[in-house]
Order: sequence, then C-alpha cells, then structure tokens
Amino acid sequence: MSRPQWSGNQGRWLRGMLAVLASLSVLSVSVTVHSSAASDAPARQHALLVGVSEYPDLHPDLALDGPRKDIPRLRSLLLQQGFDAGRIRVLADGVDGAQGLPTLAAITDAMEQLIDTAASGDLVFLHFAGHGSQSPTDDLEKEPDGLNELFLPRDVSNWNFEQKEIPNALYDHQVGEWLDALRGKGANVWVVFDSCHAGTMTRSVSDADVRMRQVTPEALGIPVTRSRGAAARDPAAATPSFMMTDTVSGDGTGDLIAFFASQSHETTPEMRLPLGDPDAEFNGLFTYTLAGLLAQNPNISYRQLAQMIMVEYNSLPWRSSTPLVVGTNMDRRVFHREGDLPTRYTVRRDGNQLIMDAGQLNGFEPEAVVALYTSVTAEEPAFRVVVEQSSLVSSRAAIPEELGRASVWAQLERPALNVSHRVRWVGTPPAPWDKAIEALPEHDFLSRTLQWVGPGEPADLLLHVADGQLFFISRDDQISCPLLKTLSLPEVAGCEAVQEDRLRALRIAGEPDARAATVVLQNGLQRWIRATNLLRTASVLTGGRGTLETRFEFRRDGKGAWVPYDPASSLALYAGDEVRLSVTNRGRSDADISVLFVDNAHGIYQLWPEPGQAGRLGPGQTAQALAPTEVTSDTVGAEQLLVLHNPVSRGGPPVSYAWLEQSGMEYSALRAAGSEPLASGVAVRGSLGLLAEAVGDMPLTRGLGATGGRNSAAEAGAEVIRWETRNR
Repeated sequence: MSRPQWSGNQGRWLRGMLAVLASLSVLSVSVTVHSSAASDAPARQHALLVGVSEYPDLHPDLALDGPRKDIPRLRSLLLQQGFDAGRIRVLADGVDGAQGLPTLAAITDAMEQLIDTAASGDLVFLHFAGHGSQSPTDDLEKEPDGLNELFLPRDVSNWNFEQKEIPNALYDHQVGEWLDALRGKGANVWVVFDSCHAGTMTRSVSDADVRMRQVTPEALGIPVTRSRGAAARDPAAATPSFMMTDTVSGDGTGDLIAFFASQSHETTPEMRLPLGDPDAEFNGLFTYTLAGLLAQNPNISYRQLAQMIMVEYNSLPWRSSTPLVVGTNMDRRVFHREGDLPTRYTVRRDGNQLIMDAGQLNGFEPEAVVALYTSVTAEEPAFRVVVEQSSLVSSRAAIPEELGRASVWAQLERPALNVSHRVRWVGTPPAPWDKAIEALPEHDFLSRTLQWVGPGEPADLLLHVADGQLFFISRDDQISCPLLKTLSLPEVAGCEAVQEDRLRALRIAGEPDARAATVVLQNGLQRWIRATNLLRTASVLTGGRGTLETRFEFRRDGKGAWVPYDPASSLALYAGDEVRLSVTNRGRSDADISVLFVDNAHGIYQLWPEPGQAGRLGPGQTAQALAPTEVTSDTVGAEQLLVLHNPVSRGGPPVSYAWLEQSGMEYSALRAAGSEPLASGVAVRGSLGLLAEAVGDMPLTRGLGATGGRNSAAEAGAEVIRWETRNR
C-alpha cells in the first residue's frame, strides 16, 4: 500500500475465552450462535455482584482499591435499569450494604441460591471484580496449555503442594457448571469478569496510577511448568480463559453472554478515574467503562456495547488490553430487554440552578453538554446547558434565562471531553532538555493541553532520554527488565520479555543544543497529543448513528474469501493480509465522509477522499473508500481507521479532515530535526470546531447557543475500526 505503509503481522484471530457450545469448544471471538430460549423477555432480573479488595492471606501489596468502587457503581446502574433491589446480592469488602464478604463459601452459597430460584426466561447478571490467576493442571483435554483459569475470592491462600491446588480459589470449571445449571433451567445469563489471568510479569511505568488485577502463579507459590513457559513465550497460543464446555442444549436453554476485561494473554487495570480529575479514585477500568456506557445507552445490544467499549478504550488511551466478548445471542438488547428505557431524565429547580436526575454514571459530568427538551417526545432541544457539578446519580447546571417556568427533560448530548494531559520526566531532565521543558509554557497549544507534574506523581505520559532517543512512554506501555535498565527505571523481579518495538521514541541526531532540544520536544509532544485527542474526540462524536453503514473486510495473505470485521471482537492483522472498506450513507441528507488511519506511532493519514476530491455521498450512495490494500509491518500495536461522518446541506462547501494529517514517531527511526511543520491556523467551521479544539488548531471554547445548527458538533459522527498489528 502506498502512503501510508500499514503496519501488520502474519495473522490469525485471537481465540475466545469461552467455549459456548460443545461443538464449538474452542470458539473464535467472532462466532455468534442464536439460542431459542423459551421466553421473549425475562420474567425477573437477578444479580450477584462480587468485589474483592482485600486478601488477608496473601501479600499486602496485592490489595486492590477498585472493587469497592466498582460494586456501588454497578448497583446504582442496575437500579436505574429496573432491577428490584431485593434481587441484587452484593458480596464485597469495604462496601456499605453488602450482604457478606466475598469468600468462596459465600460465592458458592449465592450461586446455589440463584440456581434454586431462577426460572425460565429470567435474566441473571453476574459480575466478578478482583484478581485472577492461573494454576497447572494435568487435564490437557480440557486445558491444552496445562493451565486452569482462576478468580481469587477473599479467603484464597497460597499453593497447596499436597492437594496440587490453590485453596479457596474459584476455578473455571466450577463457574462453567454453575452457568450450565442456570441455563438448563431456561434462565438467560450475562457474566462479567473484571480480572485478568496473563502469566507475563511486566512493569507499568505509571504504576503509581495504574494497578493490574492479576496475581502471577509465582506469587501464589505455584511451581512453573513447561506448559506455562510455552504459553508465556507465545501468549496468543495460550488456551482460552474460563473455558467451559456447554453440556446443555434444547429449546429451553437460556442464552449465555460473557464479557471479559482482557484477552487471556493480557492484563486488566484499575486506575484513577476519571482522567484529569484531581480527586479521581481507583476504579476498575472495564467496570467503569461498561457501567458508564450502559447508563448512557440503555437500549443497545450486547454487540453494540462491546464495540463502544473498544472505542472508549481507544480514547483513554489504553490499548494494551482488549476486552473479549462472546455469546449465544449478541444482537439482543442488554439484559435481554424488549421495551425501551427512557434516556431523558426529569429536571427540578433549586434557585438559579437546574437539578437533573442523572449524574456521572450517565455521563453528566462537569463540562458535558446536556440538551433540554420541553417534552419527553420532542424531536429538537429547546436549550443546551453545560453541567457544572455532578455526583454519581445527579447533576447541576445554570438555568438558561430564556427558559422561564417551563418544564424540561434532560438528555446527554455530548460527554465531557478531556483534552489535557499530565506529563512528567523520568528522573531529572539533563541539559539541554531542562531548558526545553522551561520553554513549554511559551507554546500556546502545549501550555493549554499539558499539566507538568512532579516526580512520582501520576502521569499520562512519561518522557526520558536514553541512548540518543527521546522516549514517549504512555500509561499503558509495559517495560521489560532489560529496558528498565536502559531507561534507568527501578527494576522488578520476575520480568519477562515484552515487545519493546512498540515504544515510541525520536532518535536525536548528535548532541542537541537548547534550541534543537526545544524543537524536538515540542514537535514530539504535539504529535502525541494531537493523535491522542483525535481518538478521544471520536468517542464523543455520536451523531450519524444508524445513518452511516461501513463494511470493513480482511483476508489472510491476500488469498481466499473476505471476512467481515466484527466490531465486538478483537482482530489481529499481519504483513501480507489485505483489507478493504466500503461506506454507505443511509441518511436522508448529504454527508461528507473522511477515512483517517491512525497508526501506533501516532501518525494520522487521510486515506479517503484523495486530495482534491470530494468525499460527499448522497442518500443511499456507496463508495469504495479503501480498495484492497496490503498490510505491512512498519508499525505494530493498536491501530485504527476513523470513519468521520458530517451531515451537510446540499450544495454546501465540502468538509475535509486532511488538515489533521501528521507523520508518526517511527519507533526510534525518525531523525527528529523538527523541520516538519504541523498543521495549524486552519479555518474551521461547524462540526469541525470540536476536532480543531481537541487537536490544538483553535482555542478551547465553552459557550453554547440555545440551539444547534445543521452542522452542530452533536450531528457529527465517528466510527472506529480497531485492530492489533503484529509481527510474525
């Protein structure tokens, strides 16, 4: 493929964690099988929420903070979703109102009660937040890699050599038996695991702000086996986690939907959220994201929810974990709901402020844009306001002067967009980089988007110079022990090899003076921030849903049949694979379409339309936005296409996003002389303004009119097609 060259690896699908049917005991993550459950709607809704923060019999460093925040958030969500409070059982430590501690016995008792109580057509929601791990097994028929997947209850202890097991661990086969029993009664089950089971130990460079929900087998005293060693060398070949054989079938069998926070070879984080909030607290990233998206979009399908989680992870940025979603009926609405839940919330008055009965859980966070409607069925908003204060379930905004005494209903129009980043230097910046840092406040864009923090403070980006390279280390980058020494970072025991070619760095030609160092630093920071903020903006451009149809397909080694992309699944692409993309405008008005490629080196390239050509599609029109194109391996890691959709008036001037283009940091290969200018000073209008603000081409604005025009930011939309580019 000519400009840009795509990164890629020889490919295969990552294997699923969950075998849903006996005939599909090793399940590709793209498989969807439709079950014929007896009931069209759940007769009752049941929930078991398990959150483990404390492990008294393990090392104190293994304690977590996130589960005690995850569980109240989920309980509030379920109550909003119509669950009966009496059918929500909470087993958690450090959570007010919990019905018990999350021990293995308590979990077992709760599951057995659910099995006794559940009836055909019921919906059972199970959520497990805490540590995961692995242990060896001799049953290679069930576990080809010789490893059981574990969830660790509160009373778990170290490996028992006589019994060859982890006392009080929850094993995958036990979970499978429970799920089979529930489904055998005709109940539909949605199970979520916010834990991880990867065996590789690496160090997150921002570990003061990020913790992994994973306990290595060595930390539990488990002997290392040959099977585990092989799996660690080839993580993609590791057996699926929580593998279960479906032994129930027939017309009365309930559906099974399973959401896992990461693939079997990846780690799962908890971190301080929301990003940029000085009062942020540790939350499980997966639970936080899932709950927020569900609260904001209560009527979506399981497949749509999975796709939205992927997009949200892109925007954080956190791309080292890829959630895994499998199930027997992925296109049903979440919680198997048939009727719609309202997305407009009641509004009360308190002096000169509006109190809206929706809060942070629903995306009503400070700086979020809320549309006010004069009735629950009105098509156009009468006013828009910006949230000033919010709690988990309520929020406040100033009353518009024109509102008078009219009653209104509130609906989230655009979530808050955080375009600022915390940055710090690893260690003490040497000369001349100290002078380059001192010059940052003089740069308008960087001074608006960067918050420089001190040693040891949580940061979104770390900077470090070593061996003639300026490293840009994101919060999700994992560092192996050899590279820790290179970067002069503290070493941790048990580190294993990771793919260091995914780190972004600029190679510096010679010994720069203060001026050259300033140019290199500012140039690299602009590239990092522009690409990161573009992905963040894509997550809040929600217009055009249902009117833009994309068809992305791939084929291995450029041969054989084209395989459609499943947005709810993870995709790995390799050098020699081919991809293609078509776009159809299903709306009632003209739309300008742009297709951008964002590589893992933070390069941004417009692939369609070609320079000088229009990307406008009339109603019903289809365009081949990307002809069959070969993937290459110039960059590796998480990469994506952004399909940007902008409704326009017939005959209006074209909307183009070509001004966003920039070349990327080429993994220690770019001679960063700073001679390449970045796009700036571009005139923007309409829906382009939000993107321009985010990537630094115009100052941030807060003012909002009473109504939005045809090209308002609310009507702009973005679809993200994400994959992992790998080496062979």
